[in-house]
Amino acid sequence: MDGYFIVILSDPDAQVLRTRLTRDPGLHPGTHACEPATEHLLYFELCNDAETACRRERQLRHWNRARRAHLISTMNPLWRDLRSLW
Repeated sequence: MDGYFIVILSDPDAQVLRTRLTRDPGLHPGTHACEPATEHLLYFELCNDAETACRRERQLRHWNRARRAHLISTMNPLWRDLRSLW
């Protein structure tokens, strides 16, 4: 798929939720130095242009944990790792 993905990643225990912008949501976890290799992809959105994607990423980053958790649950109620889709 072409475009920009806004993703929400978590550690295996879902204690920490990280919001990122990427071109490849299937990118192997841990490719960034600050991210552990055991992160799970819990949520993603596709945007067609970089400006819209950056705005949406900033919006989600400012949401509190409860609001992001609700967003994840609407798409992925069991909080399964979605990397298998890629």
